[in-house]
Amino acid sequence: MPRMLTTMMLALGLALGFTACDDNDDSHDEHHLEAFGVALVQGSDTLAMSTSGEASEVEGRLDLQVAQARGPILLHFLDEEGHWFRPEADPDGEHAFALTHEATAFTTTLDAGNWSFTATGGTAGASTLVVRVLHEGHDDYVSPALPVLVTDYSLVSDMEGPAGSRRSFHCWPVSWRS
Repeated sequence: MPRMLTTMMLALGLALGFTACDDNDDSHDEHHLEAFGVALVQGSDTLAMSTSGEASEVEGRLDLQVAQARGPILLHFLDEEGHWFRPEADPDGEHAFALTHEATAFTTTLDAGNWSFTATGGTAGASTLVVRVLHEGHDDYVSPALPVLVTDYSLVSDMEGPAGSRRSFHCWPVSWRS
């Protein structure tokens, strides 16, 4: 009886081992982009970032102007050890990213191969942007809402003089007499 139990345990172990292993599939973790935070970076400036999944851990803001494009804005991700990284190009298309936002506030043009985007201001006001990392149809990472402010500077364009120089305005105190 003990020999039969040992044989059954060995057969069960081998069966589980063979069904769990697949020569065409690497480990599950290697296929997932393990992000714990995200940063929007343009040049050497970090525009906005989240260092966790909590809204209280969001710093900065993406500032846009109405009808003006800003980009490329690169996505950097935070790993579980606190190091920032940029994903490598994904020729198999297993990973992708998506941005969720109000379409009237601003529009985005994605550069999926470079993990970057360009944002163009639409309607003046405050909005948010959510970064999602996708893997084979499901989310591997979803950022908290990152703040976006779209400003309409056309309202102050009449203050500019010739060749973009600023006009000066002088104010003097006024005393009112009744």
